[in-house]
Amino acid sequence: MSKKRLLAFATSLFLMIAQMAVPVVTTATGTELANVRKPVLTDGALVYEAELPSESGEQYWSYNADNNNGRFPSYSGNGYLQMYGGYVQYNINVPIAGEYSIHVSGANLDPSGQKWDNIWVNNGEERFLYLPAMPGWQDVQPSTAAWDDNTWSFVFTPQTSFTLNAGVNTIRIAVHGSGGYLYYDKIALVPAEGFTPGEAIFIEIDGLPDTVTIDLKARVMDLKQRYDALSPDEKAKVTNYDKLEAALNTIDELENGPVQQPVASGNDLVYEVEVSLLNGEAYLNSTVPGFSGTGYVYIASGSVTMRINVPTAGKYRVYVSSANDNNGARCEYLSINGGANWLIATPDAAVHTWFESQPGTENWVSGVLQPLPPADGFEFNQGVNTITISANWGYALYDKIVLSPVSSGDEGGSDTESPVEKVENMISALPDKVTSDDSSNVILAYAAYQQLTQDEKAQVSNVLKLFIARARINALASDPGAAEGVLRYELEEGMLEGNTAFVQEKTVFDSYGGTGYVYLFDQKMTLDFYVPEAGNYIIYIVSGTTEDNAKCDYVSVNGGEKLLVATPAGNVGKWLESQPGTEYWENNMLKPVPPANGFALKAGKNTIEISANWGYNAYDSIIVVPISNPATGDSQDGLAMAVLLGLASISMLVYMVLRKTGSVKA
Repeated sequence: MSKKRLLAFATSLFLMIAQMAVPVVTTATGTELANVRKPVLTDGALVYEAELPSESGEQYWSYNADNNNGRFPSYSGNGYLQMYGGYVQYNINVPIAGEYSIHVSGANLDPSGQKWDNIWVNNGEERFLYLPAMPGWQDVQPSTAAWDDNTWSFVFTPQTSFTLNAGVNTIRIAVHGSGGYLYYDKIALVPAEGFTPGEAIFIEIDGLPDTVTIDLKARVMDLKQRYDALSPDEKAKVTNYDKLEAALNTIDELENGPVQQPVASGNDLVYEVEVSLLNGEAYLNSTVPGFSGTGYVYIASGSVTMRINVPTAGKYRVYVSSANDNNGARCEYLSINGGANWLIATPDAAVHTWFESQPGTENWVSGVLQPLPPADGFEFNQGVNTITISANWGYALYDKIVLSPVSSGDEGGSDTESPVEKVENMISALPDKVTSDDSSNVILAYAAYQQLTQDEKAQVSNVLKLFIARARINALASDPGAAEGVLRYELEEGMLEGNTAFVQEKTVFDSYGGTGYVYLFDQKMTLDFYVPEAGNYIIYIVSGTTEDNAKCDYVSVNGGEKLLVATPAGNVGKWLESQPGTEYWENNMLKPVPPANGFALKAGKNTIEISANWGYNAYDSIIVVPISNPATGDSQDGLAMAVLLGLASISMLVYMVLRKTGSVKA
């Protein structure tokens, strides 16, 4: 082949690959785009976080402090993402029109060499994000690509100027044929001529959230002082001063507005949500019966802030009475005195029915959000405190908030107890066989355990009881009729290695157990799980495919033989349960044969490892089902063993029949 023809072939191949797996980019002119992201003005640039795409093909993994796995010591915002296919699009608000250079903070940790992805700005010409392999974040700009006859490679030339409109603009990044598995942290827009002081304040005011809470006071007051110091010409550029003025008025109302006095109910303090300052799309209503006080608040996309008097400083449990508006489970944020955002969950079943729950950190049980409240309650000051409920998913009703004091005898302990002793006492108070009614106590005990240091965790003598109780509650949450002894453990809580990722997106799977699921690419995951007694157990792997292909990976228990676990084709987005076993094919379909007598597990801790064979598959949980009693140490004759195995087989058969009929759920 001549050099000229080879060049033409290489160029056409490059362009063909560039279009593989890339959605058609259509104009957004005249279209109202969702999830428009506002910038943070940082060092004269407009910065947008890459971990917050406005829309996507959902073929990416999100990372944060909880699942960073040591890839990067630092990053902007709350995390970063890694794309393995498809695209992400950022619908971004650019406050001031003009010429900008675009800088993307990306990383390529693949030692095999350079990679690049495709990028479009406002649906314009295709450009490329070129990332050579090296550790850490790199500042890259959208580039053109041209073939170099001398080096026999593509040369990438950054485009240093893009014309952006005032208002919504779009940036779309798609995986290129040579790319995939690149990381992205943030996108920065640098104005060609810089921003004047007045323009900078205009941008910062524009970036104020629609819901103003008391913790914004310092930021709002700083903007006011800087605005007052501007020249008349610069003040004229701050055309959104009315938003700053509204924020100042809200701060004043939050600090000096009326304070709600509590209504005592025994030792509890009751406050009405409708006695509050409403922000945005939050409305008073009284059509749903059963509310307390004079009504309730319907939060669509706004917030409410309550100023309440707490007679005695100290720790209180917080209970929120809420309902959904016939549109499924709901989740909002709750903050106290401008502090951290905690989650409030309203279940799907609470349709125009008041439901009481405690706010807490994110915790999913079989696809149902069950926040973990702080084990020792929330801290309140004596006198005026603020409670803000703001929209997350939105569209929920809120009636009242109850503060219940955490007494010295709460959790079965005293003020002289150490944190370890408190946790041990909470675990000891749990029954030996927990039921769904014990769910909140198990959640509280586990939350208290999680708040211990690693050294303190090692000192908890009865932690085995807690782990098993939690696994039992997980099983009952998934299937209220789960047979005695059935336990469920979440794989995302194990150790993930290599290109194995924690995933929370719900586009492919509309639900999952726990806080997410694991996507296995080419490495492995390891999970410690616990059983109360030594004996034989069936282990089910809950897995699912994200593409319409059959999958097969390896499973080993306690370092034993590597068995196969198969996920058949034709089940995209469905969680399936299967047992690992030895290789067996039927009609060209892999159907592993599980061990006849299950797995012999040790009392206490056991370990399961799932490692990539074919890879590219999703894993949610494992379900552990007892099928025999622990060995007694006495010899067993052949008849006794046959009876034991026969009972085990019947147990397995009955369990699977129940699953097929819907009596037992995943």
